[in-house]
Amino acid sequence: MPFLGILEDRKLQTVPGTVILEEDAANLQSVTGALRHGTGHSANIVLVPQPSNDPNDPLNWTYTKKLRALSVTISGSILYSAVMTSMLNPAFGTIAKDLHVPVAKVVVLS
Repeated sequence: MPFLGILEDRKLQTVPGTVILEEDAANLQSVTGALRHGTGHSANIVLVPQPSNDPNDPLNWTYTKKLRALSVTISGSILYSAVMTSMLNPAFGTIAKDLHVPVAKVVVLS
């Protein structure tokens, strides 16, 4: 029966994006058999969210690829803040003059 326009999914056993909270059910092969598990000593842990088979899924990336993506993001953030600071500093006087306020107030706003 639909609730607020949400229909029941008749094809999947569990709703995507949900987690099995019952300890007894989590250990049953019939419940978790189709789900992907961790590797090694974490083989009994069900992975949430479930990785897809797509090689572009970040959950399937190697450790080095994840580290490279993180380093690019961090270096981009540092570069952005350094460039924006050096571009904004010379404009403080002009901004203060246009707004008819002291430079100290403009600096505080940035």
